[in-house]
Amino acid sequence: MDSELLVEQKDDGRKLVEQLARDGFEVAAAFWILRHGRVSWELYIASPLVDGQNSNEAYRRLIPSIAKVPSKWVTISDLDLLNPENPIVKAAVEIRDRDPDGRAVSYEGGRLGDLAIQGAYIYPEIAPARLFFIVQYDRGDHTNEWNAKVEYVTSYENMRLRGAVGYSTATRDGDSPADPGGALVGALVEIDPKFVPFSPRDRQDILAVASRQARAAADGMFKSHHPEAVVESADEHCLAS
Repeated sequence: MDSELLVEQKDDGRKLVEQLARDGFEVAAAFWILRHGRVSWELYIASPLVDGQNSNEAYRRLIPSIAKVPSKWVTISDLDLLNPENPIVKAAVEIRDRDPDGRAVSYEGGRLGDLAIQGAYIYPEIAPARLFFIVQYDRGDHTNEWNAKVEYVTSYENMRLRGAVGYSTATRDGDSPADPGGALVGALVEIDPKFVPFSPRDRQDILAVASRQARAAADGMFKSHHPEAVVESADEHCLAS
């Protein structure tokens, strides 16, 4: 290959793709291409916002996101917007999805769809954001009745895990390890990346819905350890101290 893609180009392209996700610009795929006979790499972004007949609106929505991640490598003149049904995009997605670990792919084949190329660099799929909750279960004195409290902890970008992700127990005086009086379950709930960084005090509507989803996921894991437990309705969601 005559011209290697620079690390700075890879990084700046990734930053733009992540910014687009935060801004609510749906990205189906993103990749750099070095066309056959060219010496300059071009960044392609595929989005359902791109209409087959008119992409002007998609370009208009793209400009504010570019302004948030200034780069000499990524400008509006360096970008090509495509519809996800384009054969080039379909070929890039097929190559991208071969990697089970969700890593960027350097592709050295001679074609991408119907386009002759010298090489391509394909970004991994942008994973949705997650809100992380801890659900605390406390049992009444040596009974099978439990109370649950849902607590929001933090948010994460680009995370694929979701649902209940961890279980631990707490014992009190008189409890045995096999019969604990308390338990904690961690749960990750998917949200749109545009809400991250997440401000729970400003988005109580999202927090309320996500708290209920976290509780449902946590209950499943909790009941797998305590199948006979009777769990009272969760307390109102709260923020971690």
